Amino acid sequence: VFWKAHKIKADIIYIETSGYPYLPLVAYFLIPLNKVVFGIHDYIFLLGEKNRNVKMFFSKVVFNIYKNFHFFSKSQEKHFLTSFPNKNTFNTPLSLKDFGQPENKFAFDLDAAKINVLFFGSIKEYKGLDILLEEFNMLEENVRNKLHITIWGQCEDFNIYKNLIKYPNNFTIKTTSVPNEVIPDLFIQHDLIVLPYRDVTQSGVLFIALNYSLPVICPNLEGFKEIVNSENAFIFYDLNIKGDLCRALTEVVGQGKSYLELLKRYMTENVRNKYKPSINAKIMAEKFQNIIQK
Repeated sequence: VFWKAHKIKADIIYIETSGYPYLPLVAYFLIPLNKVVFGIHDYIFLLGEKNRNVKMFFSKVVFNIYKNFHFFSKSQEKHFLTSFPNKNTFNTPLSLKDFGQPENKFAFDLDAAKINVLFFGSIKEYKGLDILLEEFNMLEENVRNKLHITIWGQCEDFNIYKNLIKYPNNFTIKTTSVPNEVIPDLFIQHDLIVLPYRDVTQSGVLFIALNYSLPVICPNLEGFKEIVNSENAFIFYDLNIKGDLCRALTEVVGQGKSYLELLKRYMTENVRNKYKPSINAKIMAEKFQNIIQK
């Protein structure tokens, strides 16, 4: 691949970091440094990241050797520049993740009389499912019984979480990966998604929710707040205050489904358009042109 890239004499070679460890090292010998742009998702690696130390070592090599970097969050770029102030960087958020139009082909175990809450995606320590389960247990009975939670995501050992579930009748649980064709119906048929993360750089799940205008409860972490710092789009809680997710869920139940419908409308009218792929493509084209002209 790199030999072909070398032969066609491209103006820019964009490399995504999933090719560690060999890809950046091979590129170093075949492609001029000023032509390479590295796409970086995580400058600060997430809690529980597999092979974290190995990835940190090779990342440091890349950061020292190369000149141009594209980040997918402002906060990751900011942290990077504190250590590498002389590098050329730019950032764009992730784009909307669109899996197609909902067609109501799939039925889920939901309760129309309750607020149906979704926890979606692979289950990892940093995603904080245990936080959600513990705070759900803290809810008053009259609040708890107005919520139904769907947990759907691949998990290596769900027993860690199973022991935290005191009210199983309020849950539907699937510990498998979610087929792409199911995603539109899954998101559109729920009322709310909760992202109880301990840590975040950027979240693909969030951009699926934005695409389908599904209201979001999430902690006030930098990686979330830089996307939409507005109570009109997200429902924030304080990660450092035990019981604050419980408070947020209680308020949602108190305001009811009509409040969530207002949030959906606001997201459709004011949020989705900011993250269209065409907008990011335009920004990236301008940044690439600046690099070529240097």
